[in-house]
Amino acid sequence: MSQSRIFFGTGESTFQIFSVSQNANDGSIYFSAPKFEDMTWLVPAVAQNQQPVLLSYQAAGPGKLSLHGSGVTHVRPYESPRPNEFSIRGNVLRAATGDMLGVQHLLTVFLSEPSHNPNSPAMARKSDYVMLTKQWHPYVIAFWAVPAARSVTVNVRGSFHADDLEEIPPNGGWGAFTLALHAIIWFAYRTKHMDRWPRNTQACYSDGHTVPLLIGTGAGAFRLEYRQPTYALTDDRLEIAL
Repeated sequence: MSQSRIFFGTGESTFQIFSVSQNANDGSIYFSAPKFEDMTWLVPAVAQNQQPVLLSYQAAGPGKLSLHGSGVTHVRPYESPRPNEFSIRGNVLRAATGDMLGVQHLLTVFLSEPSHNPNSPAMARKSDYVMLTKQWHPYVIAFWAVPAARSVTVNVRGSFHADDLEEIPPNGGWGAFTLALHAIIWFAYRTKHMDRWPRNTQACYSDGHTVPLLIGTGAGAFRLEYRQPTYALTDDRLEIAL
């Protein structure tokens, strides 16, 4: 099992936002977070009238997001004897035969204000990773898993309507760190009406292909867009376009 702690900060102060691990045997990836039980999870579903709806829920206690190598994704508290409230099947991270690794969108989050200072500070461990920002603003962050079998340079390009942005190009960035079998790619951005940190982190996961993006529409309000990304691999360069 390989593991990395993810921190977010300005350089002068950094706070832990996630712990991410991967099982090298089956490719499964797990996300846990401080105050995991306070996160609001947004999940698409189909109502009885066959119309799409967006459901929201919170875990009953500390837990993790499990993205299994088989493509099944769910959220579950550590100590819960109950079955998963929601389970979605999607892209596989590793084929059952073990001879193929997949690309998968993992989750998208609109972070509440980071505040967790672990006893072991950022970069105390070789596997720690820090996302740095010049200004202490709220951001939406999307995560992908990309096979790490070969070294590639990754570029993430997001397309937004100009009316949704405070500045063009949008304030944000991207980066990557490596687990046992996959590189974890992240893309951070801001839109209008993201001046305040949400009270609870808003988290979305889908089928591993479709990428949910949150767009601010007013004070404390946003809409959720589902994008169909394209992936282009040219020599040693991978471009993800949203």
